[in-house]
Amino acid sequence: MKQEESPELKLLSLLQRLLRRLWQISLPAFKPRLTYTELSILMLVYKAKAARAIELARMLGIPPSTLTGILDRLEAQKLIKRSPSPHDRRCLIISATPRLAEFKHKLFNPLKIIISRALACLPANRLNMINHELEELLSNLEDFSIKSSDEEQKSNEN
Repeated sequence: MKQEESPELKLLSLLQRLLRRLWQISLPAFKPRLTYTELSILMLVYKAKAARAIELARMLGIPPSTLTGILDRLEAQKLIKRSPSPHDRRCLIISATPRLAEFKHKLFNPLKIIISRALACLPANRLNMINHELEELLSNLEDFSIKSSDEEQKSNEN
């Protein structure tokens, strides 16, 4: 007899499969080849125009040391530029280059088309509800992460 998956694990599995499938469908459109994390960084940097490296690492849930290697590859392709912060010399600012602006159409337009087609079956009110629920879930997870980190630090101090 097959054991029923918990709703929490099912949601996690569905989100993972959805992202993986979206990436598989859109992958052929991207030249040069990009990893999912590289694409995520480019999308965040393009949308924000510039972002602190530490903020990118936090948004992606990866260690800053992992981000460094990824930024090296993206900078070598001239898609991003790293600059010291004018306000804090310990901080790096990641910004879009003119090449990323040109690359944007090849990068984001296919994704937008694929997502639009996939979501066409959902009425706008339902899509808005899903967006709202996912934003709330993310906010709860970020709060949990901050609280867990604070609790871990306090226990290490004792």
